[in-house]
Amino acid sequence: MQGWVDVPSSVREDLLFRRAMASLSISFFDARLRRMSSEQNHTLKGHALYHSQWCGFCTRVRQAAQGLGVDLELRDIDMEAGRRSELVTGGGKGQVPCLRIETGDGHVRWMYESADIIAYLREQTSH
Repeated sequence: MQGWVDVPSSVREDLLFRRAMASLSISFFDARLRRMSSEQNHTLKGHALYHSQWCGFCTRVRQAAQGLGVDLELRDIDMEAGRRSELVTGGGKGQVPCLRIETGDGHVRWMYESADIIAYLREQTSH
């Protein structure tokens, strides 16, 4: 694998195993989250959450969105090809969670802090 040259094979195998196991559990969680959110029907058009399954702050945002009944497009920067580069190119850094907000006039805003994202989602659903 490219980029793994200096990593011992036992460490590499452990990391790959952990990624595969987390992928299975997070995929189940994300599918359930999407299904539950769509049942509550608070879809925010033009919004996408860049996240990672390894990130506790990302989990906090996904759980808050679920609790608020918000259906967000989820973009996993580790599991979906090109998502990390989209994030860096568009927002200027690879930090997650990041909420991409596109307004009706095509203006794009990138929001990075989990507390700010949650406060924004609460504000959007209170209207």
